[in-house]
This record gives sequence, C-alpha cells and structure tokens, in this order.
Amino acid sequence: MKPKEVPLIVKADVSGSLEAISEQIRAFPKEQLNVVIVQKGLGMITEADVRMAAVTNTKCVILGFHVPVNDSARVMASNSGVTIQVHFLQSCFRYNIFVIGLHYQFLQYSLGA
Repeated sequence: MKPKEVPLIVKADVSGSLEAISEQIRAFPKEQLNVVIVQKGLGMITEADVRMAAVTNTKCVILGFHVPVNDSARVMASNSGVTIQVHFLQSCFRYNIFVIGLHYQFLQYSLGA
C-alpha cells in the first residue's frame, strides 16, 4: 500500500532553523508516511502561504517556527480549512521531542485518526 502524502509549507525566522527543520522532516520514514515540503521560506506566515496551501489537492499544513501569523492569513486559513501550526522551540531537547511528536502527529493524520 502506498503511504499517504502529507504536503507541508514550512516557515522559520532564520535560515539555519529552516534548514534543520526541513532536514528532520525529510528524514521521516517514507514507508509509513510521505511528508513533502511543497514550499519553505523565511518570515511571517502570510495570505500567500495560505493560498498555496489551499490549492494543493490534499490537506496542506503550514508549520511556522518562531514566526508570527498575519491576522488576515489566520482568517483566510480558518475560512479555507488550512491548518497553521506555530512552534517556539527554546532548546535542543524540546526540538527533539517536537520532531518525534510531529512524526507521530503526521502518522495519525495519514491513518485518518
């Protein structure tokens, strides 16, 4: 059985964080879940990010790390059914726990739980 594809848009405050998170996401086991980063960038989550997420064929999740969400983007996401998650990770320990939890969350998402 082909694993379910979960598209992501990843936004971060600095390029080092963006690359570290992107590498961890790409390292998820593909036999269980195919997490695909469709777009990544630096800075605030905006309406353009929500529009990009809304046009994917499957539910796309926007993940933000240490970035704000534009108020109109938040409203647009709510109206279009796009999920935005913003995380603030202050330590390597929290980061590692987050990555494990994120994998579990996407696995549950793919199974329809």
